[in-house]
Amino acid sequence: MVQVKLMSPGLREQHGTRRIEMDAADVAEVLSRLGVEEHQDLRVLVNGRAIQFLAGRETRLTAEDSVSVYYIGIRGWPGG
Repeated sequence: MVQVKLMSPGLREQHGTRRIEMDAADVAEVLSRLGVEEHQDLRVLVNGRAIQFLAGRETRLTAEDSVSVYYIGIRGWPGG
């Protein structure tokens, strides 16, 4: 199961937890299941590496991967 870390207060509040385990084939599936839409302040890391330097939203995931999702800006809310 992929470990998903919700790094922003807004995401934690929305899901009621800091970490979620889920089966997901790629980053796009993780974001879809979280209900997170593409936003200029959204940052996603896979094993500590920004997805922009990997395959973007199509980055494939394995059960050993860790995905961190957060918003930059004031208090982690989109639009800061």
